[in-house]
Amino acid sequence: MSATPRIALFLRAVGNEYQELVREDCRTAALRHGLVVREINAQNEAQRQIQQIQDCLAEPAALRPRAILVSPVEESGLRGLAREAARLGIGWVSLNRACDYLADLRREFPTVPLFSVHPDQDQVGRIQAHQLRVLLPNGGEVAYIQGPLTTTSAKQRAASLRNGLAGTDIQLTSFAGDWSVESGRLAAKSWLDLAGRTKAEGCVVAAQNDSMAYGARVALVEGALRASGFGLGKIPILGCDGAPAYGHRLVVERTLAATVIIPSPASRAVDELVAVLAGWRPPASDICLAVSPFPELAVLASAMRKGS
Repeated sequence: MSATPRIALFLRAVGNEYQELVREDCRTAALRHGLVVREINAQNEAQRQIQQIQDCLAEPAALRPRAILVSPVEESGLRGLAREAARLGIGWVSLNRACDYLADLRREFPTVPLFSVHPDQDQVGRIQAHQLRVLLPNGGEVAYIQGPLTTTSAKQRAASLRNGLAGTDIQLTSFAGDWSVESGRLAAKSWLDLAGRTKAEGCVVAAQNDSMAYGARVALVEGALRASGFGLGKIPILGCDGAPAYGHRLVVERTLAATVIIPSPASRAVDELVAVLAGWRPPASDICLAVSPFPELAVLASAMRKGS
């Protein structure tokens, strides 16, 4: 390794609490290993992220990073860029998303670190299905706010959740968001408007991240004010990510009923990269991180029995 090896971190959107967690985790790991990190924000725009990575790869060899870590806005446009990075000898790590094309690239470029580090998306869906079973033991209605439908994480979480609800009387109405607070607010508002809903009984909102879940809470409070206090603001809301300063805190404050704790992949990614750059063999192409419910399902069930 050179005296000051560089890596580039391409974030989906700075300002999103989970992305901030990833950024801080990457900074800490890089400092531990003596790496210099360049951070680039895509502002949740897929084409912007593609152009940013293209510009990075077009830089003179002396300025290029040794590896790229990318939290994709959308995976579909990154395959060619990952191959170009590998051709240049630059490592490529996909954060939070599994990428099927990495296995093929590894066969073509066996000495370049090419892998993904991501949460167990199927487990995320299973946990949220369990949480919904706890909240709606006799069935009911769920507004399900997904991330962008083009992303593998949104697809996998949704498929696993639906499988987990098979055989129940829980009915889903799905909406697509973009991981932002505002998209969650608009989705929940559409759900309320769709049925002219003014009562909370037998209803839950489940979102695929905490930002959209918080946006849904805003919409429900607004709806409660318009409906003269019919309890819409008491509809339980499930989130996902569980960043300590955001989703975890929202559950502790009872703004959300529950979330799913997803660890940042950045530290593991940096550790694996450093090992490869030091001469070790590349890790598995797909590193899957375990996730966990917060609170535990038994605690959630106890809270619902007490009506808290």
